[in-house]
Amino acid sequence: MSISSIRAALKTGLQQIEGLHVYDKVPEKIEQFPACVITPKRGDYDLQSTTSFAPELMVTLLIGRWGEIKEAQDKLDGYLMPTGSLSVKAAIEASGAADVVHVASFEDYGGIQFVQGGEVYLGCHFPVTIVV
Repeated sequence: MSISSIRAALKTGLQQIEGLHVYDKVPEKIEQFPACVITPKRGDYDLQSTTSFAPELMVTLLIGRWGEIKEAQDKLDGYLMPTGSLSVKAAIEASGAADVVHVASFEDYGGIQFVQGGEVYLGCHFPVTIVV
């Protein structure tokens, strides 16, 4: 299983969240929000055998700021729940991206600078552990 196929499976899983725009590769520009961007973060080799591989991917959730920051924060909070129709964790873990797909936490809640022109968006990161 390749990193590209894992990202594609995570994208398919996250697209089950209505209204969420998902990128399995870093886009030149994000024009629609809320959006998730899936990127590799790190990988461990040779865990059990010479063919085992455990990549960690990062799903970055970005919420555009319209109006009051409180409104954007309320919107972001809905995606952080462990279950439910907006749950990023549940969508990732149900994606079938690998035998083991686990989201243990979210982190860096707040302002996140992203690619396009150094703009800062409200968002957070979801580290995703994969074992193939």
